[in-house]
Amino acid sequence: MKLKDAPFIALNALMPANQFRTVYMEDLIVPHGRSEIKVQIEFSRESSQLGKYVPDCYKGMMYVYGYIKSNAELEKLFSNGSETADKNRRIDLYDWNDRFLMVLQSGDRATEHAFFVKPEEVKALMDGGLHPNKKSY
Repeated sequence: MKLKDAPFIALNALMPANQFRTVYMEDLIVPHGRSEIKVQIEFSRESSQLGKYVPDCYKGMMYVYGYIKSNAELEKLFSNGSETADKNRRIDLYDWNDRFLMVLQSGDRATEHAFFVKPEEVKALMDGGLHPNKKSY
């Protein structure tokens, strides 16, 4: 399948905002939780989304890093992975201006899925997620 032909999917079905947290790049060396999957959101330099969707703590950055807690829907897509594949799973979101390409990769790259999501859904993820400068008690 060509990436441009990837189907659209509801982002919230795979990545609920209340299970998403961002981290600064320098904090990526800190081990994440066992049930968390690494997420990287890449905004294009010419992006119309960058200023609107990125929290203040990430203004001017083209990459936002974070983690999503694994859930049943993600496990279906990542099933049949080895321990290494499970440990190094990642989800990348790429800004295509009018949509985001979401690529899910197992750690051994044996499994890869691609979907498109709407920019508004990425904004909802960012708005509802936990960020280093946003406290919630």
